Amino acid sequence: MTFLSVLVSVSVSLLSLAEPLLAQIDDMADSPWALPVWDAIERYRQDPLCLNCIESNDLTALPGIGINTAARIMKLVAKGIRSVATIADTLCLSTDQIIILNTCTTFDCTCPPTIQSARMRSRVRMQNGNYSDMLTRLDVDASVARIGGFSRRVNDTLVYGAWLRVQTKNISVVLGNFRAKSSTGLVYGGSRFSRTVINTESSVADIKLQPWTSTWLDGSLRGIGILFSDSISDKPMQLSALYSNKSINGRNEILIGGIASYQSPLLNYGIGYQRLQYDEPSVSTGMATVRGLTQSLFSVFADKTFFNLTLSWEVVLDQEKRLGTSIIATSLIARTKLIGALRWFDRDLRSPYGNTITTQSYIGNEMGITLGAQLRFQPQWQCEVSLDIHRTITRSVGKPQPAKGYDLLLDVTHGIGKGASLSLRLRYEQDDDGWKLPESDITKMYVRSRGTVQADYSFSVIRSLRLRLRVDGRAAQFGLGRSSETGLLAFTEFVWQPFEGISLRTRLTTFRSPSIEVAPYAVEVETEGMMRTVVGSGNGDHSLVAVSYSLLSFVTISAAYIETVRNGLRDIAGSVQIDARLPNN
Repeated sequence: MTFLSVLVSVSVSLLSLAEPLLAQIDDMADSPWALPVWDAIERYRQDPLCLNCIESNDLTALPGIGINTAARIMKLVAKGIRSVATIADTLCLSTDQIIILNTCTTFDCTCPPTIQSARMRSRVRMQNGNYSDMLTRLDVDASVARIGGFSRRVNDTLVYGAWLRVQTKNISVVLGNFRAKSSTGLVYGGSRFSRTVINTESSVADIKLQPWTSTWLDGSLRGIGILFSDSISDKPMQLSALYSNKSINGRNEILIGGIASYQSPLLNYGIGYQRLQYDEPSVSTGMATVRGLTQSLFSVFADKTFFNLTLSWEVVLDQEKRLGTSIIATSLIARTKLIGALRWFDRDLRSPYGNTITTQSYIGNEMGITLGAQLRFQPQWQCEVSLDIHRTITRSVGKPQPAKGYDLLLDVTHGIGKGASLSLRLRYEQDDDGWKLPESDITKMYVRSRGTVQADYSFSVIRSLRLRLRVDGRAAQFGLGRSSETGLLAFTEFVWQPFEGISLRTRLTTFRSPSIEVAPYAVEVETEGMMRTVVGSGNGDHSLVAVSYSLLSFVTISAAYIETVRNGLRDIAGSVQIDARLPNN
């Protein structure tokens, strides 16, 4: 349910580092809140944080590592522990956190100079002669500050962002584009709700305030944020103040807010406040939006651990006394993590739900319950299963009546020897949906059933050649006399590294889907940091050829050629990118 738990693995570059997470990446591919997570993994994978030198606040830049976990990790480092495995065992870290630490931190380092790292990226992508995407990005980390920015021109639209974070031992100030996170994300922080709560963190007491390092601004705040963290005492406290002033499609939006949390041996708890001001009402035809020119949201959250059971809870209240709430229960038993979640929102409550200030609400209001489990039978076997039962209580254009449904999901990952893994996903959904009959202006409701089977297998053919195979099939049945549909997407991918500093990737994808209802999709990486979603709608094929060459130890040139044939129409695209970073000492 919280954003930080959405730990995603880059589909090509991180195959050998995050195999258990491959099946989950497609679920979050279209979420703007996933972008900073991908960026962080890419950045610190190449420039790992030096655990010998950093402070706990630096470690919170990694997804899934909150201030309290970071403080405990750094206390162990201060005691002389120099092993991630020992730290993980001592603190009972999750599998996702272990992967992130092994990927993005190191002990094999010396304390860097004042400027710890500096990177610049310049990229040009062209498609069909009428689409261009030009990006320039700079990111510099110093001992007490981080500064960065980007400019991106897509055709005739220019988007730019900049961020500055200055921090001392207890105070962090962020200027420019940034993001805030608190609790389960109902007021701040990319709430994913309970459909993917299986990967949630057990504690919600941390406040997160980070520069928005993505090269797209959807979901970011723009202004100033101040965070005070007392992570040294036995009863840590955090205080944060936020101000954002931004314009979306010519509509000015101001956010003023604050978050406070306090941790004690008996209970961890906190409060949040957010006031939104608009210069004109929002407009949407898809679902009801934030009404009027002002809105106030209050949040109260807490978590408590009883032996091996942790309860996390948040309730939000607007100025009209409309309520929304979510509760998460997590229990660790041997090698099994059990999770239950409950959510309910007043049908008239409107909130950005962690998507900051936008032109419409994040989702339709609903009530629901989720039950799930993570099981690890042996080191090479991992299983996740979840059941979500939900009822949407807010009507929209596409659903003129309240809708209900359920979602059953099973993920199994098996490590097969050295360098090979198999991931299997089974999913069944049944929901009420709306469909406008042909030659009719009336939307009617019906029951839709959809099943998904996905298999993902990767292994090393030889030391320098890696192969990945994916097959994803979907089948759906509809009411109102609508015909059943099936969809298929499959790809074969080779990653060849004949020499150090040179890599060649090819991916051949085929898809056959009559409509978006049954169209599988997958994420591919054209060049480092450029993740794109391939949607398997229609009939066609998609080809990618990419090459990367490290000209020097600190300069990398990469290029990609992409060709898509969909329903007889051909699209051709190409990209060239240069990455330069401060040479290692």
